[in-house]
Amino acid sequence: MISVLALLILIVPALSSGFAWGATNSQSPTSSAGNDPSSAVNINSVDQNGNAITGYYTALYSSSGSLISSGFTPASFSATVGTTYQVGADGYGSCTFTKWSDGVTTDPRTFTATSSPAAFTAVYTCTSTPPPGSSIAVSSVDQNGNAITGYYTELIASNGNVVASGFTPQTFTTTAGDTYSLLIDGYGSCAFAKWSTGSTSDPVPVTATSSAQTITADFQCSGVSGQGSTVSVNSVNQNNIAITGYWSILYTSTGTAITGAFTPSTFATTAGQSYQIASENYGSCTFTNWSDGVTTNPRPFTATSSALTFTADYTCTSGTTSTVTINSVNQDGNSMTGFPITMTYQGHVVDAATTTTTFGTTVGYTYQVAAGNANGCTFSNWSVTDNGSAVSFTATSSVQTLTAVYDCNNGGPNSITVYAHRIPAGYWAPCFALVCAAGTGPGASMYFALEYKNGTLVGSGFSDENGLVFSGLKPGVTYVLFADDCDLCHGSTHDVLFNHWGNGTTSDPVYLVAGTVMDAWYNCTNGCGGG
Repeated sequence: MISVLALLILIVPALSSGFAWGATNSQSPTSSAGNDPSSAVNINSVDQNGNAITGYYTALYSSSGSLISSGFTPASFSATVGTTYQVGADGYGSCTFTKWSDGVTTDPRTFTATSSPAAFTAVYTCTSTPPPGSSIAVSSVDQNGNAITGYYTELIASNGNVVASGFTPQTFTTTAGDTYSLLIDGYGSCAFAKWSTGSTSDPVPVTATSSAQTITADFQCSGVSGQGSTVSVNSVNQNNIAITGYWSILYTSTGTAITGAFTPSTFATTAGQSYQIASENYGSCTFTNWSDGVTTNPRPFTATSSALTFTADYTCTSGTTSTVTINSVNQDGNSMTGFPITMTYQGHVVDAATTTTTFGTTVGYTYQVAAGNANGCTFSNWSVTDNGSAVSFTATSSVQTLTAVYDCNNGGPNSITVYAHRIPAGYWAPCFALVCAAGTGPGASMYFALEYKNGTLVGSGFSDENGLVFSGLKPGVTYVLFADDCDLCHGSTHDVLFNHWGNGTTSDPVYLVAGTVMDAWYNCTNGCGGG
């Protein structure tokens, strides 16, 4: 019997439009009950030439517009026969939604689920199509030509560095014309024999072309050849009512995570191979046991030639729920919509949508929210954190709001310049610098510091009439500039003190944005003279 590390490799296809989401269609846990007949709603997407393109956000709504489920094309949703729904598809990057393939231009569009699966194809107008990618796909078979999966493989650059690795079937992205080496490892009762090219070298040299390539590793396996099978995970509450959206993970027998998905989930396995399966807690629901009474989580099992199913039992309490609303604005504070937002909990995707959007939360739980680029605008920062990183928040009983700030100026100004000047007076030279437009000086300078509004230091330095530049700033973000006094300067008895900014204000610090040029003026006290 073959003992093979079997993996379900989830590959997110590269988009013809240049955009792909590496996220599994996900949702917050929901309950379902009753015996109403259900059917499927399948959503696909094509460009104006009829070419399939994937990874476009699509959502299923109730007839009143409430979000039921979402995903990325190609996507499939479950619907109840006789119920009216709405389905929508969002544009992204260079591709704009035009119509549905049956000519309907309404987005979202309304339909009523029937006993037959419904299929809708969103047609997009794309302004550019990237050239085909270069790649090498690695698969594995036994001596009888039967597909076997889960064998470790590496793509190695000509300098010996590992470029990427994975488990068969595995596709590596390459650069046309470059030379690589492909390595593959045996496992269990299967030993590498040769490649489909006839070469017995391992690793084997390959040269990438401008098109996709495929190579197969042949293994010699003792015993019964590996046979594909599956394991499925469902979840129910203490009343045996189905609940969905709970994170389940397939592990090797030694505890290495192979892949994960939200319940109901199905993973590919190899008959005769040992694994572990786990189902995680979420929100107000805690794992209790498996439906056969086993309380171990993760639990070990051995895959068989028949499909296996495990059901995780949860105890759910009435946790308090709330919401968070995500808005988006440009660098001038003007409201915009249509920007991709992803919310995660403990590293798992809870929900995804485009702005303006509202996500359900559980009070007391900490979530992370990340914003993506769209519509020619680049994400700059969250309004609550000027440093531009993804934002974390803890849900409260009150409705919460987060705002993503975008730069739509194609970069825009990204620096602030500050100049230090002496207020003309008879007690000192006209310049800080040795030479300036007003005359000469002692070659002195004044200290400045630039910070984010939250107090994080951006940069600091000394300036005179020649100026100090703070570069690499974010357009649209408000910064705080501090001008330092010089008390008892250079061991003397006099003080050089900030007096006013070039715009006339005397407040120190001053708030400004990238692209600002600011003059700072100083005077001297306590017997200044001679410099």
